[in-house]
Order: sequence, then C-alpha cells, then structure tokens
Amino acid sequence: MSVNGAASTIANPNRSTEVVKPPSDSVSSLSFSPKANVFVATSWDNQVGCWEVQKSGNELSTVHMGSMSHDKPVLCSAWKEDGTTVFSGGCDKQVKMWPLASGGQPVTVAVHDAPVKEVSWIQEMNLLVTGSWDKTLSNGTKRVLGLNSSMTKILRMIEERNAAALFSLYWDLRQQSPTWVQQLPDRCYALAVQHPLMVVGTADRNIIVFDLQKPQTEYKRIVSPLQHQTRCLAAFPDKQGFLVGSIGGRVGVHHFDKPQTDKTFTFKCHRQGSVVYSVNSLNFHPTHHTFATTGSDGSFSFWDKDNKTRLKEMARCNQPVTCSSFNHDGSIFGYSVCYDWSKGAEKYDPATAKTNIYLHQPLEVDVKPRLPLARGRRFDAGRYCALPEKMTGRPSFPEAVTTKCWDLRQQNPTSVQRLPDCCYALAVQHPLVVVGTADRNIIVFNLQSPQAEYNRFLSPLQHQTRCLAAFPDKQGFLVGSIEGKRHHTFASAGSDGVFNFWDKDAKRKLTNMLRCNQPISCSSFNCDGSIYAYAVCYDWSKQGGRKIIIPQQQRPRYTSISPGKTMSHPVFQQVVESSDAS
Repeated sequence: MSVNGAASTIANPNRSTEVVKPPSDSVSSLSFSPKANVFVATSWDNQVGCWEVQKSGNELSTVHMGSMSHDKPVLCSAWKEDGTTVFSGGCDKQVKMWPLASGGQPVTVAVHDAPVKEVSWIQEMNLLVTGSWDKTLSNGTKRVLGLNSSMTKILRMIEERNAAALFSLYWDLRQQSPTWVQQLPDRCYALAVQHPLMVVGTADRNIIVFDLQKPQTEYKRIVSPLQHQTRCLAAFPDKQGFLVGSIGGRVGVHHFDKPQTDKTFTFKCHRQGSVVYSVNSLNFHPTHHTFATTGSDGSFSFWDKDNKTRLKEMARCNQPVTCSSFNHDGSIFGYSVCYDWSKGAEKYDPATAKTNIYLHQPLEVDVKPRLPLARGRRFDAGRYCALPEKMTGRPSFPEAVTTKCWDLRQQNPTSVQRLPDCCYALAVQHPLVVVGTADRNIIVFNLQSPQAEYNRFLSPLQHQTRCLAAFPDKQGFLVGSIEGKRHHTFASAGSDGVFNFWDKDAKRKLTNMLRCNQPISCSSFNCDGSIYAYAVCYDWSKQGGRKIIIPQQQRPRYTSISPGKTMSHPVFQQVVESSDAS
C-alpha cells in the first residue's frame, strides 16, 4: 500500500523517463521554459533546480544544469518569455530572479510580509505579479532586503485601510517598489494569467478576475463552483474562462460569457471508490488546448473540456502527483511524484516516500480533441466517436505497441506504425486495414499509403474491443466487444456459449442456435461459407474442458448463409477431442 492510500506499489508504472538528481524533498512547482526543453522545479528542501531535456529519437535523457537556494522552502516558479530568466518565491517571503542565460547570481526582486505562494511574469506589461499569504501587514520596522522607504509607505497605507488586508503586487524590475498593490479578500492560493486575463483563487473560495488593462479594479468576483478549498487554476488559452481544481476531487469549467453558460460545468476526478483526493495541478496543452490534471491519488489524466471527454487516464503511481507542466510544444509532460503531506507526518515513510520527477511523451491521440458522435448513431469514414471511457488503471507500454508490414523476402519490416495502445484485433480487406487497440481506439489504414493513418476514432461500444471484421465491399467494418453487444456483425460468438447469424442491413438476427456448455472463444467461415467452425473451451472464468466443434450443414439445403433467410437447417456436429486447442 502506498503512502497516499492508492493501490499501486509501482513508482513509475507509465514507464516515463526519470529525471536525474531529483530534489531531496517534495516538489512544489514545475515549470518548462517557453523556448527550449529546459525546466525548473522548486521544492521543500529550499532549492530551485534546473534540468535540460535531451532527445535522441524517441528516447529522453536529462542533464542537471545547477540549482540555487532560498532561506526556506520554495513554493512557486515562473519563466520570462525569452527563456533566459527564472523567478521563484517561497516561505522566506522573497521573490528571487535567477538569470540562467547569463550565468549571473540570483537576486531578490520582490518581498512580501508572508510566504509567496504564486508568481507569474506578464510579457505584455513587462511586469512580475506575485500572490502571498499576507494576513497582517508589516508596520515597517522589520528590515527586509529590498524594502525601501517608498515600499514602507505603501504597506503602512494599506494597513491603515484594512489591518487584515491581503494583497497581490505588480513589480517593475527596474524599480524597488511595487507598481500596484491589489487587496484580496483572503490568502492567495492559486493564480493564472493569460493577458489581459488574470484569475486569482483565495482561501475563502473566492475567485477574483482582473482585466490587466485596468489592474487597479476587479473585473469580476465569484464564489468557486466547487464546495471545497481551491487548489489550482488555469486560464483558457482563448481567455474566455478558466478551470478551477479543489481538494475535493473536482474540476470546474467556467465560461465568462452568458451565451456560454451551458458549457459551464463541474466533474469528478482523482477518486478511488469513496476516497476523494486533491486535484493538484491543471495544465493546458500549448497546441491542442486540451488539458491535464494531476492528483494526490497518484494519477494524471488528459481531458477535452469542449466535448466533456476524458482522453486518457494514466496508471497510478505509488505516491501523489504534486505538480506538472507541458513543454513549449506539448511533446513532453513533466510531473513530480512525491509525498504531499496530506496524510500528516505519521504517514511519512522515508523508505517509500522518495521524490521523483518524470517526463512523459503523450501520444497525439491522448491530447488531441475528438469530435463527438451521439451514442447509438452509425459511424462512417471521416467521423469520430467520443464516448466516456471506463479506465482500468492498466499500465500502457507505448514503446511496444506497433503494427508492422513485412516483405517475406526481407528480414526487416517495410513499415512500422505506432499504435496508441496494445493491438487487440485486426481485419484486412485490401486496401483497407482496421486495427482495434486496448483503449477502445479503432485505427483505419489505407495500404496504398500505409505510413499514415487514414482515420482514427473511439469504438461505439462502451467496453473493450474483442474482434473486428472488414466489409467485403471495403466500405466499413464490424466491431464486437466483451460487453456482449454487437454492431454490424455477420456471425458472432460469445462467452455465453452461443453463436448466431445476423443481417446487418436488415438489423435482425437470422438464427437462434443452442447454447453450449462452455464459452465459444473464436470462430471462422471456410472459403465458400458452407462451414462455420468454432471453438468451445475453458475461458479461465469457470472450470471445464476444451473441445473444438465443427458443424457441417446438410447439403444441398444451403451452400451459404444469405441475408433475409431463416436458418432452420439441421446441424450435425463432429466433436474432435483436443488437449491443446484454445
């Protein structure tokens, strides 16, 4: 059992790349450079570390570039838009600037009177914004590096207006005093910026929206749609709303415009049965504008807010995922796995609570939006199906899931196509190839251009794909699942021990065959359709033996099975005992 109560005991079940020289204590923030594959991580060991990510084909490796220190634990980090400078803030009440590109020494550029929880650089204004836990303001007698007489006057003025005021500050790095001081109703817990939009979440579940073109006044103030404490925020890339995550295992999707209110909703996530875990971070994909969530249940997932769909849920780690970030092009998703202290010191086990940072390369299908198709409608080429997935927490092995084309005169495959998950079914009617994978994706290939996918969508069936068959006219395919429902099938056999013949065009069953005493695991027609063979054997859910049964139709009653005819012919069964049949 893991320290956070999750069932997984595997530290890296998704086989992500492990970052070298991770922090010695829990990671509080993770930020990628907006220009390069370089990231920084802040941690509770008072350190800000920097790593460079190197790519070699599909393999990733990391190099530790250095670190700098605060006097107390570090809580947040942000980059300048040119990727040359890093800002960090923490429990020492200071914000430091680290000029990485020039190799200069860190300097203090901003101060608060309480720990600094959030920091963000606003490129369009050339300003730094900081959010703090200030609850009472300094009277000016305490000397702090960078606190000059003008700043002391500002703090005293705020204190006179409201002794319990909280604030966020805007800093021009060319000056020692803040450009603006903005009062907040309570401690700042989260902050997100997409100029001119800025969203701030406070301890009392208030969410304050600012228009940075008029930063001195609030644009809007709302109470969080979530019932529990705000944990994280993310502004929409189109600046029309925001996401909010809470410690109650929920995410809220909020649109500002009234015509979009029907798209405002909340959903549950990061839960195991009745146990609810905190949502720790929210990150939008820089290209596709889908988003990722991480939680204290040890998992991370990718979501499509516009279609209200979970795109992919990854396997659970053995500790909470505390923070995360996409790189500049969305090809790398970094996340930290460590103890988050939500269970207290008594649940901390140094033997298992190791801090790690991992780099995951998401497949495009896992982060790309999918066009929805209503349940029960027929699907065709050029359409996508996006139905709710029932995830099992099974690890995926992206480096092993491929489909290959072979020329038997050569030793190497002529083409290799990477799949989103393990191949479970395949059907071919040249030039049509249909592949069904473990995550319910169905990928269609045109063998005249086998290097590229022709189409990809989700199975219209809710459960795992079990079998596929391509139409003889190559205009579509059939798919069957483990749930016992068939869609466009001609002959079907199931674990209930029954096989049937169907007319897909008339949408009706042609025969009702008798039930066998064991499951039917697989089946096939002969070349002219006069013989239908099927295997009756133990499927490892019940006890039983194994038999292969080959029914032979009485000739010349029918030589093939035709749609629209009732199959009432007698069946003679030849039972062949086999000890190794499956």
